[in-house]
Amino acid sequence: MLKSLLPLVVASLFASSAHAQQAYVGAALGNGTSLKYRTAPGAPAGEDMTLFGRLYGGYAFDDTWALEGGFASYGKATFDKAETGAPYDTTLKTNLVYAAVRASYRLNDAWSFNGKLGAARHFQELDQGDTSTRHHEVRPMFGIGAAYNLTPRAALTLELNDYGTVRTPDSKLIVRKLEAGARFSF
Repeated sequence: MLKSLLPLVVASLFASSAHAQQAYVGAALGNGTSLKYRTAPGAPAGEDMTLFGRLYGGYAFDDTWALEGGFASYGKATFDKAETGAPYDTTLKTNLVYAAVRASYRLNDAWSFNGKLGAARHFQELDQGDTSTRHHEVRPMFGIGAAYNLTPRAALTLELNDYGTVRTPDSKLIVRKLEAGARFSF
């Protein structure tokens, strides 16, 4: 019985809607981030490459305007004490949350372009041996992108998002990502 209902449920998810207002969710992967850690000026720098991923959701008020929020993670970078010259292993965890207004322009039934403007709050946690340091910073964010609609409810997306520059006493991280993903409306 359940197997026979599955095609009906999937078809209703992707069926077109007469309402312009709709909620959406999506996921995207971005280009990798090279995170660096240096124990002191002049000391060797450890480097680790991490993958950038984003989960987001929003509400489209009409075909043009939407509010969007999401969570993104650069992952966890680990620096061996032999690599950095420090007396301890070091771990750096980084992620962010954001809220933005999105404006879209529909070129035709298949293609649309969009722009975003909002704010991102960055979280960084640096574990050095027995000590842990946390850093939070709010930065403006903006982005541009394009979407290719596979169905009225499913789209492939490509976006360039700038989540701002995060500065700590020991580092500067520019978070600008090219992200490819998918978005689903309901």
